Amino acid sequence: IDYHNIRERLKNKFPNIQIDDFSVSLKERLSNSRLLITTLDTTTVLEGLAINFPTILICDFDKYKISSEYLNYYKELIEAKKLFINSLDANRHIEKVFFDTKKWWNEKKLQDIRERFCKKFAYHPNNQNLHLIEKISKIVE
Repeated sequence: IDYHNIRERLKNKFPNIQIDDFSVSLKERLSNSRLLITTLDTTTVLEGLAINFPTILICDFDKYKISSEYLNYYKELIEAKKLFINSLDANRHIEKVFFDTKKWWNEKKLQDIRERFCKKFAYHPNNQNLHLIEKISKIVE
């Protein structure tokens, strides 16, 4: 429920704005895309990485602190050019990889880093369908 009429007010102020109604999953939204770019460290990043979709996070960690316990995982994302603290650096990288994101994204080192990050932060079983069936089976038994 939109108590403050935010959607309507945004549409009035910015008639060309597109507002997601969440009727389609992120994976479906990305089906006609080549790159997911996000500016907050949220589940969108985790979902993009977990489905192995080319994903870039641009986030100022002077504003958004990362616990020292997890900092090394984020440093690896910076090394793999999946995380940028500076938007100009991100822009240069995006221009470099945009027309062949698959080549960049499928580099072994980058994929290893993505996999480690997902195992730590994203629900990421090897076979999601089988995992779900096994979990339900244990509940039912």
